[in-house]
Amino acid sequence: MIDKIRGVMKIVKLMTCDSATQAHIVQGALRNEGIDSMLRNENMSTLLAGLQVDNLTGVDILVDERDYETAISLLEQNQMIPEQLNTVLSAVLLILNLCLGKDIG
Repeated sequence: MIDKIRGVMKIVKLMTCDSATQAHIVQGALRNEGIDSMLRNENMSTLLAGLQVDNLTGVDILVDERDYETAISLLEQNQMIPEQLNTVLSAVLLILNLCLGKDIG
């Protein structure tokens, strides 16, 4: 923890999510396991939602290099890779649509 306070940590990209929603789901899972993370490009991704512009629309999840292997292991165990998150988000939107009687997806 002292190293983090002193700024002696190396940040690496864990993964890139298609949306801020996906990134927050992953970030929450990491946080539950005690892994700190940061999001990069969240605002641009939200502004350009629906467009696929390389290096502009994805949200990067960044972790301390020392937490990288543990984070990857956690994502694999929980099947939280971007393709699987798309399926989860589709199911959540379907349920919300049914409950609210609106098309929000």
